[in-house]
Amino acid sequence: MRRQVVGRWPHEVTSRLDLVFADAPFPTEGASPVAGVFDPPYYEWCQFVGEDFLKCRNLDRCFSYLEELMAREGPFDGLLGFSQVLIR
Repeated sequence: MRRQVVGRWPHEVTSRLDLVFADAPFPTEGASPVAGVFDPPYYEWCQFVGEDFLKCRNLDRCFSYLEELMAREGPFDGLLGFSQVLIR
């Protein structure tokens, strides 16, 4: 996210914000679709189960991780994220 925001968003916006960039808590299982675009290591927020991507595991641990980060580094006025890319 840092690479997609810093230097790309207008300075008039980013200079008014205190941005915190968190890595996802879990090492990527299998090949990462961002290999070759971003340098490793790669992380993911949860692991999807099945081909339909409707179920995942470790989502509760992900929420706990974010809650701990927000308590430790906050207070925060908002949270911005983007989707976890999956290619199978």
